[in-house]
Amino acid sequence: PKIDKNPSFRKNCGSGGGKQSTNKDDQDLSWKETCRICNKIAKRPRATSCHHIFCKTCIKTSSRNFGKKCPICDVRVESKIQKYDENLDSFKGVEALDMNTAEVVFRFNTASAASLNIEKVRPFRIIEACNSKRRNHRQCGGYYWRFQDHKNKGDKHEP
Repeated sequence: PKIDKNPSFRKNCGSGGGKQSTNKDDQDLSWKETCRICNKIAKRPRATSCHHIFCKTCIKTSSRNFGKKCPICDVRVESKIQKYDENLDSFKGVEALDMNTAEVVFRFNTASAASLNIEKVRPFRIIEACNSKRRNHRQCGGYYWRFQDHKNKGDKHEP
């Protein structure tokens, strides 16, 4: 992405401007997702419309410097950037399941983290797969996907 070419931007963006948030909604001490701009634990995490996760300060600085595009996938960020909420799909943990055995192969904190570890898979596709009610629509990147808190009710064969 463009930001890698600007080391001073990467050095300064994750600092949060020296301010600590007093807003309880902006803080979650259990949060462990890495901001892909500063490569630190995301401070005051935000999710773009493509479901990538960044520090609030990093994504705002990126938007000012490089326009309203996701720094990872270059998708235009159309909607409002979402702040951390454990109930939003962007911040839910996901599981990749083997397509033959339906056994969990990988667990990730978010779809954003999964997309960075599994080649050619975008977070919004993982979210779509997790939200699908039909088994054949849950496939993405050679795996079935579901949210980590998923519970099968009465259907033992469907991941």
